[in-house]
Amino acid sequence: MVDFGGWEMPQQYTSIRDEHFAVRKAAGLFDVSHMGRFRITGPSTTAFVQRLVTNDVSGLEPGQAQYNLMCNDSGGIVDDLVVYCSENRFLAVVNASNREKDLDWMRSHAPADVTIEDRTFELALVAFQGPDAERLMPSQGLDDLPYFGFRRGYVAGVPAVISRTGYTGEDGFEIMVKSERVGQVWDAILENGANQGVLPAGLGARDAARLEAALRLWGNDMDETVNAYEAGLGWTVKLDKGEFVGREALQKVKAEGPRRRLVGLKMQPGDIARHGAAVSAGGRRVGVITSGTHSFFLGYPVALAMVEARSLQGGDRAVVEVRGREAPAEVVKLPFYRGSAHSITEKKESRNGSKTHEWVAIDGKHATVGITDFAQSQLGDVVFLELPKPGRKLDAGGTFGVVESVKAASDLSSPVGGRISEVNEKLASKPELINSDPFGEGWILKLEVTGDLPSGLLDEDAYKKVTEASNH
Repeated sequence: MVDFGGWEMPQQYTSIRDEHFAVRKAAGLFDVSHMGRFRITGPSTTAFVQRLVTNDVSGLEPGQAQYNLMCNDSGGIVDDLVVYCSENRFLAVVNASNREKDLDWMRSHAPADVTIEDRTFELALVAFQGPDAERLMPSQGLDDLPYFGFRRGYVAGVPAVISRTGYTGEDGFEIMVKSERVGQVWDAILENGANQGVLPAGLGARDAARLEAALRLWGNDMDETVNAYEAGLGWTVKLDKGEFVGREALQKVKAEGPRRRLVGLKMQPGDIARHGAAVSAGGRRVGVITSGTHSFFLGYPVALAMVEARSLQGGDRAVVEVRGREAPAEVVKLPFYRGSAHSITEKKESRNGSKTHEWVAIDGKHATVGITDFAQSQLGDVVFLELPKPGRKLDAGGTFGVVESVKAASDLSSPVGGRISEVNEKLASKPELINSDPFGEGWILKLEVTGDLPSGLLDEDAYKKVTEASNH
């Protein structure tokens, strides 16, 4: 057991390795009741939350959750959190180490007609995470619950709020239940998963899983001295939604470009980079490690590092201070591992890729075109798109526009031929949709397909080979 944010928490139940593999292969059950839970109510609740956080909550409907940041006036990250929208109220889940600070911060910014209650000790929170979580949950009707959706239901007969959220990169659920009944839910999930590979999992496995998925940890990868763009979380910042705390500072950072950025490092076996270790390239120090661990699942150590903005690019070599010596590292694209959480947000059955990293979804004579998740991850934060007008005729493989990011500009090509019927107008004011939802709201244009489909379209496996070749 270890102290974590004032809570006594298990580092492991059996072994970190076994628990880590359970999460990746079947499912793991985490007690995350140490996370803070605040209920926000009152006539001005939506307006208050909209001014408090960086993302746009105005479009949320009851039953939808959203990842968010709270920032200070200089744009530094006070905390990252998930907000849950219900009828006439919100619930915010915050980091355990920041619970009291966040509560004070929220109350200091709240108008008189908004009430913020700390429900942390009344509601327990457990997370059941892994590719088999849906099948093994002792609960009904979860198959149509969308990613970052939530609803009231029952787990093993116990009333609960069930959300399709998590912190491991895998599909799964976070379950809020009255504290006095959480033991019943915990035991039922483990009993239902007995002989199916399910294990209770501690902080060690959770940290390894979140790092493989490149999910940021407040206090390590970000804090009040780090802004959203440096942390690679610019997609959560909606500058056009109106005033919010930190907006002016973040607007300046976006206009000028961040001075630092977070990168992924692949290390050699045995070279585990620790928080605060120096990162150097070309004979000079360019940054520090923010998080590092050995990935049992991948078979080598991985790390996140905050470095000077233009110092390291994908494929570059760096050295990291490890136990008083210089250890070699390779800069790799994030995330290190893409789990089942990502696959449930995509409709893969009718989507094809191209060698230039666009995707196309074809429905009869209608097609939707965008850029792939691999492409957006290579580009970095997208800041501008130059797009055509509806009515223009495109040939298969023809260039139709430009996407510009903080790192580079790239031509856009259509995988199929046809006449443009619609252009995604949201991208003019929200180009970051390309990063946050490339296969959903980040679509680019729609076509009325003409002629035969080209033979060069790639299915999922073929496109995966293209991306693997691009990484070598």
